[in-house]
Amino acid sequence: MKRYLLFDSDCSTCSKIARAIEHEVAGQLIARSLRDPEIQALLNQANPEWQWEPILVEVSDDKVRAYTGLAIGVRLVLTLGPRQALRLMKIANRFGVLPTDIGPADPGRRRFLRQLGSAFAAIGLLLGWPNSQLFGKDTIAVTSQQTTAHQAPQELSGGEIWEGFLLLPTIDAPWPSFVRCAPAPILGEVSGRHDPRLRGELVRFNSIEQLINYIPFPIYMPATLPPRMQFTSASVIQFAQSGNIFDATLNFGATMGQQRIRVRARPTFPRPYPVRPVHSPVYHEKQVIHPEKVTFTPSPGLMRPSVSGHVIQWIKQDILYTLVAEHSPSYEAAVEIATSLVVID
Repeated sequence: MKRYLLFDSDCSTCSKIARAIEHEVAGQLIARSLRDPEIQALLNQANPEWQWEPILVEVSDDKVRAYTGLAIGVRLVLTLGPRQALRLMKIANRFGVLPTDIGPADPGRRRFLRQLGSAFAAIGLLLGWPNSQLFGKDTIAVTSQQTTAHQAPQELSGGEIWEGFLLLPTIDAPWPSFVRCAPAPILGEVSGRHDPRLRGELVRFNSIEQLINYIPFPIYMPATLPPRMQFTSASVIQFAQSGNIFDATLNFGATMGQQRIRVRARPTFPRPYPVRPVHSPVYHEKQVIHPEKVTFTPSPGLMRPSVSGHVIQWIKQDILYTLVAEHSPSYEAAVEIATSLVVID
């Protein structure tokens, strides 16, 4: 069995972390560049649609398996053992990839480091580090993004982790301590007690083209719209000081009317992203509706009802996407919009 930790060799911090980890485990894990043609050939065997992100590859006989996202941390705990996996997490923490989402100026490198940080944060989550216990009595099953069928399920307190989301059990459930909070910009006047780096600003655009030329990540839009609906506006919320984008939004609706369909993309969000159940729009507090797991989205996601329609979310390439479909209360109408989404970048 050979294990490879794949990294972006153009990112100096990523390279240093990978080499430090390789040295720590002394041959149990080999650091290789994603740009290596031999490695890319292995990835094509495991998943022809692999993405540019941190990947753990296992090669055994003629079988090649690839793990990404939280599944990297899960796999390292299972194969290297808790003590050694925890040492790897501390190495990543030493390089500063775990505690913050405001990183290097280059958006691609920043995204790669966030993905690497999320993968190693999963080790602490699995081991209950520092506040929870692994395999406790009152636990809920956890499945990780892009895990494979042969992986044994892990048990954690606090909720089910699924495709980058943390499904909380009740409407009033608090966020567990292992959730990595993310900075949010403050729109309006920032007082002296606030960090000036959190001052936010709103940038508006008159066309979809203007928006996609401004943001360094993909966004989705419906390929078809209901009758009498069209693109109406686009905007970005960003940190004024750094220029880092917090949120990008496309709005669709009737001319001069209410925005009925909205697509949002957020590169900065809590990880894993907590989602609570909601009260029924019809029966209100008499009925609680838990998020539905769906696969008709660009990557597996969640769907919940809103007062006027439905909210659908998914995480792809370390971006949290949200589709708000409130042009109709119909479930089928929301699904129709979601299945028509096309990526634009």
